[in-house]
Amino acid sequence: MQSRNFDRFAAGMAYLSALIALAYSASFGYYVKRGDAWAQYTSSGLLMAGGLIGLPVLVALFQRVRHVDEGFALVGLLVAVAAAFGSVLHGAHDVAVFANPAQAPGSPDYPSYTDPRGFATFALFGLGLIVLSALLRGVLSKTISTVGIVSGLLTIVVYIGRVTVLDPKRWWVAIAAFASGVVGVPLWNILVGRELARPALAARGALQPNAPSARSASMASSS
Repeated sequence: MQSRNFDRFAAGMAYLSALIALAYSASFGYYVKRGDAWAQYTSSGLLMAGGLIGLPVLVALFQRVRHVDEGFALVGLLVAVAAAFGSVLHGAHDVAVFANPAQAPGSPDYPSYTDPRGFATFALFGLGLIVLSALLRGVLSKTISTVGIVSGLLTIVVYIGRVTVLDPKRWWVAIAAFASGVVGVPLWNILVGRELARPALAARGALQPNAPSARSASMASSS
């Protein structure tokens, strides 16, 4: 079922994606021509942002065309999402390298090509956790939503620390890592697991009183 709120959100993201595409082309072209560091940073950051911001647009388009041919529509969505994440990882790797250009390729501190500075492990995971937890408000307990949002924010802070200071022992990075990895995320999973188990138990309990016994069923059929 399509949501009007999501459609409006996707429309806004489509307009923003157009602006980002123009800004990326301009900044990257300027960097190629002039070689300025600010243009290099800007183009890579816009590459990351464009991939993420375009995701709601892709989902909204899939919802509009799935009735034509759901199989081909799903293939198109998967390919487009893969391309979006590819551009995001491309930009994230460039930003991680630009932030610390002294690190040589092949060294332990050089950013991973597939998960630069934990971009997927921390930043994307944190973003996804925030979105899911916000949607869960009103569906499950408010505690789950709050714990998830705070944990997601802290996980993103860990990624920022890994990109900027490269020292996991820095006090604010260590606090964010401990609060999210040791407390927040495990607690969120425990709370979610407990809530998901309750409906199944309630459903079984609700069905039992209404289910006729074998004796009563036989008596009803004989009468």
